[in-house]
Amino acid sequence: MSDRLASLTSDLLAGDLPQLSPRDARAVGEATARHLASLPDGTRLGVGAAQAVVTVAASVLGRRPYSRLAPDDRARVVRRLAGSRLPLVSEYFRLVRGVALVVYYEDER
Repeated sequence: MSDRLASLTSDLLAGDLPQLSPRDARAVGEATARHLASLPDGTRLGVGAAQAVVTVAASVLGRRPYSRLAPDDRARVVRRLAGSRLPLVSEYFRLVRGVALVVYYEDER
């Protein structure tokens, strides 16, 4: 779960914080994945299930597995999914974005 979550988070941050370098976005993505991995079991299971749905949706939108998309295509697909009105998908990205922004701004201090 952590590698995929780190990738999704860094691709999401590429649109939210364009001044962020890819290396820093990846670091924030990894920190976000570590934070979400420390959630209680039931919550972590729910986040993992939502992530599976998001990854499948990203693969469908990208027309190939998410991990094989070019970085620009991954960022485009993630931004499109993050803006969707699908309840599970939008809530997943709201959670990930919130945690990632807290991680980013806390590390900036």
